[in-house]
Amino acid sequence: MTARTAPGWLGSAGGARGVDGAVARTNATGTVWTRAWLALLLLWTGLYLGGQLLLDGYGGRFGAGGSVGGTGTGGESIALPALFAALVGILGIWRPFPWTGAGAAVLCAALHVAVHSLETRLATLPGGAPPPLAGLAAGGAVTLVGLCGVGLLAEALARQIAAGARRQRQDTGLIEELTPTTGVGLLKRQHAARALEEEITRARRYHHSVSVALVALHQSQEARVAGAPGTDGGPDAPGAASAASAASAASAPDALLSSGGAEPERALHDLADRAISESRTTDSVGYDGEGLVSITLPHTDLDGALKFLEKLRARVQQDLRREIRAGVAEFPTDAGTADELRQEAASALDYARTAGISVASRLLLAGEDTQNGTAGPRSTV
Repeated sequence: MTARTAPGWLGSAGGARGVDGAVARTNATGTVWTRAWLALLLLWTGLYLGGQLLLDGYGGRFGAGGSVGGTGTGGESIALPALFAALVGILGIWRPFPWTGAGAAVLCAALHVAVHSLETRLATLPGGAPPPLAGLAAGGAVTLVGLCGVGLLAEALARQIAAGARRQRQDTGLIEELTPTTGVGLLKRQHAARALEEEITRARRYHHSVSVALVALHQSQEARVAGAPGTDGGPDAPGAASAASAASAASAPDALLSSGGAEPERALHDLADRAISESRTTDSVGYDGEGLVSITLPHTDLDGALKFLEKLRARVQQDLRREIRAGVAEFPTDAGTADELRQEAASALDYARTAGISVASRLLLAGEDTQNGTAGPRSTV
């Protein structure tokens, strides 16, 4: 399946809009629940701190004459409960293991009671009666219930956030699955890889060849400096580059810049149009990342792939005044799996870029001459 023959609503704008609308509605629902859990957490925390202040106001009834929540009155009395609430909330949202919030709430409540008991004992005059257990029990119960509520609500909020992130990843994968083509008409990488896997499976079953080519536009060093289209640097080109210029050309990266300084996407669009128009309906033309176009050629050996790339090179040179750099590999001669075949093509492309030639294959990597005139340099950087 090629980008131009993707059937049905998979690559249609209407299908994409329908999927986007469903995803937007799902995300909106998740956002509402997240905000609801956050509001409940804040409300409960406020109620807990208010209860601590209320107990502090009636501290005398518990026999201590002081604060259930801290070391004094007013702002000081609420400091320790607020600190414990913040700690439990943070641990509940962080949630390094299940029930972190509840466990932290129990520990903080026990620590709170212990601190309060120590405070009241120190505040008791020598020889005076010890504080009654009723006050400690009431304060401990309020603290335990309040902190457990904070911890459980924080964990619920954390689970809702995690569920939203997981749903976002699933929705992204769904959109990618249901929209196989990019904006420039190429198969997306995962769809192109799947098409290659399917072709390799068929080729292994029916014993025929499959070739893969990676193609990128090339801009010469002179064109980048002068702003002019790339020139042919073959044997018949006027003016040979010096050794230093050749070394600079080998190290200069290929630029996906179309003539006139247009954006890289425009250059990719131009290359994609030519590759799709020159390919057959059984071929798969996809985007491989970093400005590369991958072309899967079923029932095509290395010679046929080189002929196709020669046609593509001539078309690009005629229409765009540009050169291409391409690496090609053949199944099963060069590799036995889809990943290995793609890696062979990538290695050949790197060789073509370094050597300053248009098309390279394993034959060149092995030091042999390729056919159809692709062994010699076609352009220089």
